[in-house]
Amino acid sequence: MALSVTPQRLQAFLGQALTRIELTPELEEAIAIGQWISTYLWKNNHGLYHWDALEERLTSKVHAALGNDQSTSQRTEPTERTELHVATEVYAFGGHSSLMRQLVQQGTPHAIDVLVTGTDAVANTASCLGIPPSRVLKVPRADTALDRIRHTLNAMRAYQQLVLHIHPNDLETALAVRLLKAELPDVRVHFVNHADHAYSVAIGAANRVLEISQYGWALRSQRDSLERSSFLGIPIQISADLEPKHPTDSDKILTGGASFKFQPVGKRSLPSALATMLQREKISLDVIGPKKGDWWWWPLKARFPTRVKIHRMLPKEQYQKLLKNCSLYIDSYPLPGGTAFPEALMRGCKVSGMLGLVWGYSPADELLASTPEDFLAQCKALVLNDPEQQIRQDQARAKCIQYHAPQHVRRRLDEVMSTDRLIQPPPSPLPPPSTQSWAQSWMGKHAPAMPSSRESSVSPKNRRWLARQQLAMHGLRHRSAWRLLRHAFS
Repeated sequence: MALSVTPQRLQAFLGQALTRIELTPELEEAIAIGQWISTYLWKNNHGLYHWDALEERLTSKVHAALGNDQSTSQRTEPTERTELHVATEVYAFGGHSSLMRQLVQQGTPHAIDVLVTGTDAVANTASCLGIPPSRVLKVPRADTALDRIRHTLNAMRAYQQLVLHIHPNDLETALAVRLLKAELPDVRVHFVNHADHAYSVAIGAANRVLEISQYGWALRSQRDSLERSSFLGIPIQISADLEPKHPTDSDKILTGGASFKFQPVGKRSLPSALATMLQREKISLDVIGPKKGDWWWWPLKARFPTRVKIHRMLPKEQYQKLLKNCSLYIDSYPLPGGTAFPEALMRGCKVSGMLGLVWGYSPADELLASTPEDFLAQCKALVLNDPEQQIRQDQARAKCIQYHAPQHVRRRLDEVMSTDRLIQPPPSPLPPPSTQSWAQSWMGKHAPAMPSSRESSVSPKNRRWLARQQLAMHGLRHRSAWRLLRHAFS
C-alpha cells in the first residue's frame, strides 16, 4: 500500500530524530542515524528536498571530535590543479556518469582532478571518465566515518573549486564539505543537482546549485536556492560526422528506460497506448528495461506475442543497432527517460512520446504529445514520413544539438565558476513542469522504502527506535508496517 504521511507527522519525526542525534554520545552512531535518515528521505519522496539542520548538527559534532587532531589541520601539498570533481562512485552506464564525464573532458586537463569517496576503483573510474588514473584520487578505506571524513577533508583542501556529483545520501562527504567551508570560506562549491526530483545532502553547503533541467529549476524555492541556482543543462556527445537518418520503410518501434518509469499512474499508461497502436498498425515493438515482475507489460505481450519483444538489458552495441533500424523511438512514460530521448533525436531518429508527470530535460520535450490520441496520430504521421512532422523534428533536433553540446554546457559551468552571474534556463513553449505531481504520484503508489544495512550501519537499538517512529508515521494499516517490524529486529 502507499505512503500516507502528513507534513505534521514528518516534521515530528525529523524533530525527534535531531534530538536523538544530539543526545547520542557516540559520534559514529550519531552519523549512522543521520545516514539512515538521509537515505530514507532520498528513497521516499515526501516533497522534502534538503535538510540543513541535520548536516549542521552533525558537522558540529564532527568538528568537536576533530578539534585537537593535528593530521586534519595539515594542508594537502599544493597542486597546479584548481578544480576537483567529487563523486561517490562512477559507473560505466547511465546518464549521470556520462554528464560528469563530459564536464571533466571539456575542461582544461591540467587543472582538473577527480575524487571518489565511496570506492577504491581508481582504474575503473578513470576508464569511465576517459582520463588518466593519475588524475583520480580516492578516499582511503577506513573503519570509521570520522576517519573517512578526515581523509575526504584533507583531499579537498588543495583546490579552489569543488564540483559535487555525489549520491543524494552521501552524508559523510557533505559533512566534509561543510567542514572545509568553515575552515576555508573562499573555496567555491558547486553542486550538480543530478537527482533533481529527490532529496539530496550538501545542497545547503553549496555556493551554487547547478540545475540540469527545467524541473529542477522549478523546485528552487523548495530547496531554498533561489539566489544560488544556475542553469547547467545535460551534455550529450554526438559524433561530429553524424548524418541525419533518412526516412526508412522499417515497421519497428523502440522504447526503453528504467523499469519503474513505465509503471502506470492512474490513466497514464504507455502499454495501453501501445496496445491501441499495435491494433491499428502492422508494426513490431521492442521494449528495453522491464523486469519480470512488471505486470503492466503482461497484457500487451500476451495479446501480441510475436510482435512485442521485451529486453531486460542490452549491450550498448545491440541497443545502437536497434536504434539505427527503428522507424520511431518512443520516450518512457509516465516518467521520461532522461537523455535517451534527445539522444535518439540527435542521432537522426524520429521520436515521439507523451508529456508525463515531469518534463523539462531537453528541447526534445517540445515534441511530446499532450494526450494519448495526439500521441497516436503523431506516431502514425511520423511512420508515414509526414512532411510537417518532419520539419518539427528537424527544428527540435537543431535546438537539441545547440542546447546539449558538451562544450556549451561546460561553458556555462566555467561562467558560474568565474563570475557571480546566475544563468537562466532557455525559454520553452511548454508550461512549467508541476512541482507537486511527481511527489504526489510517488507517495500514492509506493510503500515506504527502508535503508538497507549496507546503506546505514545503525545499531539494533536505534534501528528499533527508527522502526517505531516509522510505524507512528505510516500507521499499522499498511502492509509495509510488517516489513518495518521485521526491519527493527533484523
